[in-house]
Amino acid sequence: MAWFRRAREKAGDSANEVASHATLFGGGKAAAPVISAIALIFSGYSLWETSLKQADLNVYVTGVVAYERDLTADE
Repeated sequence: MAWFRRAREKAGDSANEVASHATLFGGGKAAAPVISAIALIFSGYSLWETSLKQADLNVYVTGVVAYERDLTADE
């Protein structure tokens, strides 16, 4: 794939020329910050949904409540 190939430096290139070329063109690493930012957004949303958001609790009361004595406890 052409995205992952590095440009071949010539034998006469100095270290300063190679460094300035990598600085100007990003060295093919422009996708890493974008992917990291997207992952950070999803991670923050997951943290919000699992830990930080308040629970939505409801009380359920049945229509009929029956109380009885446990007859086996006396024995």
